[in-house]
Amino acid sequence: MKASYQIVSRVELIQNQLYVNQKPVIECDADLDQFAKLCYQHLQMHYPKFYKMDTACKWGLIGTELLLQNQEVASIDPFKKALVFQNTSSSLTTDRNYQQSMASIPSPALFVYTLPNIVMGEIAIRNQFKGENTFFVAADTNCTTVETYVELLFANEVAELVVAGTIEISEEKPFIQLFLAVKP
Repeated sequence: MKASYQIVSRVELIQNQLYVNQKPVIECDADLDQFAKLCYQHLQMHYPKFYKMDTACKWGLIGTELLLQNQEVASIDPFKKALVFQNTSSSLTTDRNYQQSMASIPSPALFVYTLPNIVMGEIAIRNQFKGENTFFVAADTNCTTVETYVELLFANEVAELVVAGTIEISEEKPFIQLFLAVKP
């Protein structure tokens, strides 16, 4: 299959360092949630729901914000803007936090985030993405799965812009690697 898209931007979180297009942007020794808050402040984002989100949503929103910076996307039909993500732990970290909250009074604020696709909903709301959205949860995060799916979206003219990649917020090995693909 001939490549029908090009990657114009990448975001990666490697240990304590956030990179955009392989250039370090910000470093932090705090936990993932605190690091996300620091990035939010650094980006001077204005999205009040941010502080209510789980860590996966925060990183999805931050990653997307960084990917879309300096990109002309307003002219793209919202129904041609797609999201494709993957991870191995689903929303397990948030599920555990919700389970712990059930010992006293269960937190509805946590319950909302007990599905991995909620991160896509938050991104879609903020950025007016109304097209295809898919979140793969598998034992192994194989980049080929996401790349093949993105290729199909472009080849079948379902999308003109796609934010895709891995948002893994497991306590053992957090990993964020996202990319922005557009029609050439």
